[in-house]
Amino acid sequence: MPLLRAQWDEVCTRVRAAEDPFFHDPWLDRIAFVAAEDDTVVLATPNRLYVDFIQENLEPRLLTHLHALTDQAWRVTYELDATLGPQQPAPEPTYTSPEPEVTPRDFRLDPRQSFSSFIVGNGNQFAHAACQNVADNPAKNYNPLFIFGGVGLGKTHLLNSIGGRMLARNPRTQVVYLSAEEFTNDMINSLRFKRMDEFREKYRQRCDLLLVDDIQFLAGRERTQEEFFHTFNALYGSGKQIVVTADRYPKDIEGLEERLRSRFDWGLVADVQPPDTETKVAILNKKAHEEGVELPSDVAFFIARYATSNIRELEGTLNRLLAMSKFHGAPVTLEFARRSLQGYLQVQTPIASVDSILQGCARFFNVKVTDIKGPRRTKQVVLPRQIAMFLSRKHTGLSLPEIGRRFGGRDHTTVIHAVRKVEKCMKTDPAYRSKVDLVARTIGLPLEA
Repeated sequence: MPLLRAQWDEVCTRVRAAEDPFFHDPWLDRIAFVAAEDDTVVLATPNRLYVDFIQENLEPRLLTHLHALTDQAWRVTYELDATLGPQQPAPEPTYTSPEPEVTPRDFRLDPRQSFSSFIVGNGNQFAHAACQNVADNPAKNYNPLFIFGGVGLGKTHLLNSIGGRMLARNPRTQVVYLSAEEFTNDMINSLRFKRMDEFREKYRQRCDLLLVDDIQFLAGRERTQEEFFHTFNALYGSGKQIVVTADRYPKDIEGLEERLRSRFDWGLVADVQPPDTETKVAILNKKAHEEGVELPSDVAFFIARYATSNIRELEGTLNRLLAMSKFHGAPVTLEFARRSLQGYLQVQTPIASVDSILQGCARFFNVKVTDIKGPRRTKQVVLPRQIAMFLSRKHTGLSLPEIGRRFGGRDHTTVIHAVRKVEKCMKTDPAYRSKVDLVARTIGLPLEA
C-alpha cells in the first residue's frame, strides 16, 4: 500500500508537469488517494461536480500514468469527502442561477488540449496565433473567428485552448462549447418541449464565449440557421466572442444561408493545413514523451513520411507501435517499426535519393553537381538548385535540415524558400511547370508523389 501511494503521488506529479495550471488546480489538488483494492483505485473528491469533471477530463491521463508505473490496468471509484473542497463547497450549477460560477458546459473542455500542448508548424501557425489573440483579447480584434481545415488537423484543439485560457484568466467566464449538431438537437428539443425562451437565454444571455465545432452541419437546416443567426447577432451586439470551425471556407459550404456566410467574413478566416514532415515528427515526439518513451529519430521520420497527415491517425499509428513494442517486449527500432506497421502504413521503397536528383538536374541543365551544391547564385545555377531541392523534398522523405545538409550544408530555411518558389512558379507559369515535369520524368520521378 505505501508503495502504491507513492506511485500515485508520482502520477499526480506527471500530470501537473503535462497540463496547464488551471486544469490541475483546483481539480487535481482536491483528489485524495484512499485505497487500492485488487484492480481498483479508490479516490475521494469534494462533490459530484468534481467527480463528473475528473471522470471526463483527468481520469484517462491519470490511469495512463498509473498503468505505466505499475504495469497493471486499473479502474477508479470515487468517494465524496466535503473536507477536500473549498470552505463553502460549490453547489451543483443550474441554468436557473442568474450568475453561475461555472456552467456544466465549461467542463466539456478538454484540459489536455491547451495552447501549450499544441504543436505549431507552417500549416497552422497563423490560426494558432489568431486563437491566442482571441483568447487574450476577446471580441476586440477577430470577432467572429472562423477556422477551417480538414478532419483531424487540430481545429477542436484550438477551440479548447481558447476556452481554457479564458477560463484560466477569469473562472467566471461563461463558456458555451458544443458542435453544430448538438446546437441543432438542443433547439429541436427546446421546440418540442416549448422551452425556446430557456434555449435563447442560455445561448444569448448567459454566454461570454461561444465555441461551435463543425458549423457546416447547419447547412440545409433553415430553422436552425435562423436561430443561430439571431444568436450570432445577439452575442456580437453585446460584445461577446464567437469562434466557429468548419471543414471548408464559408463560401464553399453549400446550403449555408448567405447572411450567415457574410457574418463569418466580418472577423477573420484562418485555415489549418496538414502538417509537414517536421511538424509530424514534433507531434510524434511529444506524444511519445507523454507516454514515457524516447522515440528514435529514424522511427519518427519513418512514421511521419508514410502516415497520414490527419493528426489523430498519426497519433493512432504511434499508439499501435508502442502497444506492439510492449506486447512483444521489444525495443522500438526502425526495423521493428517496419515489421509492426506492415499493412498498416502504405510503405514504399524510396524511388529516389538526393544524389540521383542532383545528378539528374545537373545533366538536364548542363551544370555540375558541385555548382548546384556550391555558393554560386547565378541564374544558371539557382534554377536547377531550387528544382533539385523541390524534388528532394517531394520524393525522398528527408527532413528540411537533412536536405539542406546534402546541398552543401545550407540552412533549412533555404530549402523552404526553394520549395515555395518552385510551387508558386508552377502554379502561375505553365512553361515553368512543364520544365519541372520534364526534369522529374527524366530522373524517373512522377511530378506528384
